Amino acid sequence: MKTVTDLRVAILTAKKEKDLNKVTALTMVLSETLSIAKSDGNREPVDNDVLTALKRTLKKSEQSLEYKVPGADDEVNLLKSFLPESMSDEQIQTLVAELKNQHGANKGLIMKA
Repeated sequence: MKTVTDLRVAILTAKKEKDLNKVTALTMVLSETLSIAKSDGNREPVDNDVLTALKRTLKKSEQSLEYKVPGADDEVNLLKSFLPESMSDEQIQTLVAELKNQHGANKGLIMKA
């Protein structure tokens, strides 16, 4: 998972590389992250805020694809690269099978795990 520090470092790197599209996309994510933290009691942003901001910004960028906005596909790919990798259906089924073996048919214990 990306942290606020990782995000700021990526923005600085993009600025040094003079990659304006990357700077713009990552700055939008940072702005959204800070907005989330501020709206939740004016606290410091945490990693979960970055994830939420990435998902929101990605959703907006994907909507831009529908309107054929130039550069939106590059922005979507960039934002997806910052998201954590999600589990495949096969991995989920394997994990559920392991939990069933450990806890039997007790759905409460399985859900807790």
